[in-house]
Amino acid sequence: KSITKYDSTGIFISTLRNNYFTEGKFYNPSSPIFDNEGNMYILDGNVETRRIQKFSSGGTYIATVIPTGVIGRAAYYHIFGPDGRMYVSSVAGIQVFDEYSWVEDTDLLIGEGGPGNGQFSDAAGMVFDADDNLYVADSQNHRIQKFILDDGHYIYDSQFGGGWQGGDDTFEIGELKTPVNIVFDSTYEHIFVSDTRSLKRYSSAGVYETDYGVNHQLPMGLSIDLDDKLYLSDIWRKTIMVYDSVTGDLLNTFGLYGGGQMQFENAGTVAFNASGGMVIGDSNGRVQAEIGGFRILNLISS
Repeated sequence: KSITKYDSTGIFISTLRNNYFTEGKFYNPSSPIFDNEGNMYILDGNVETRRIQKFSSGGTYIATVIPTGVIGRAAYYHIFGPDGRMYVSSVAGIQVFDEYSWVEDTDLLIGEGGPGNGQFSDAAGMVFDADDNLYVADSQNHRIQKFILDDGHYIYDSQFGGGWQGGDDTFEIGELKTPVNIVFDSTYEHIFVSDTRSLKRYSSAGVYETDYGVNHQLPMGLSIDLDDKLYLSDIWRKTIMVYDSVTGDLLNTFGLYGGGQMQFENAGTVAFNASGGMVIGDSNGRVQAEIGGFRILNLISS
């Protein structure tokens, strides 16, 4: 893995060999999440050894807040909850970490491995609604699960999108195969799910409404900006597609395979900082940030 560095005008500076064990560098980074001060938290590492690093809004390394050996296997998604804690999903459940001490609160662990209600087989993307309910993409159980607060703990409430039994690619309308990420629009009336070869829209009650776009290959990352535009990362096509969340119209497509600007190996979820700029994690060991228009610069520590 390597890191390519550009100056503020997009001019190439150097390529750095990426050493995963070096602080401030990346191996298969997810896209960041942001705290109230604009600091970025990036989940990276291989399948077995994931960690979370903290960077300033300008990309300067601050600290490794959760080291390897703490986070569960195959953890690729993290999110700040309404309580200020960080929620990290992995194969068999969701871990909850204090925002300041970064110590896991094991009493708040959500779920375990299995196919039952409240259990997971590869918990992936997460989102909270306006009432602080938690929705989780349960990828290999082919469903979205909803959890509600009960005496300070999240407990199972309901699910939707399930029903597919595996095997061929024959689905009933609204069934999910491998849901990966999930977002609400600004009204909290619609839920959007990136799934195998599809981008699906459901009502807030989990009722299937429609699919957006056609010929998606392997859509993974999904996010929504302040204007309710959806950003879908297709890691097979190496592109990011932008949809109108209301009409489903395709507004823009950008990116292609490679290591240059606006190029990706496997683009992750598009994240947005406080000013609305895009920040994108990529499995080639880079985190790229938009400075203006669609000009992409690397936010890395040298």
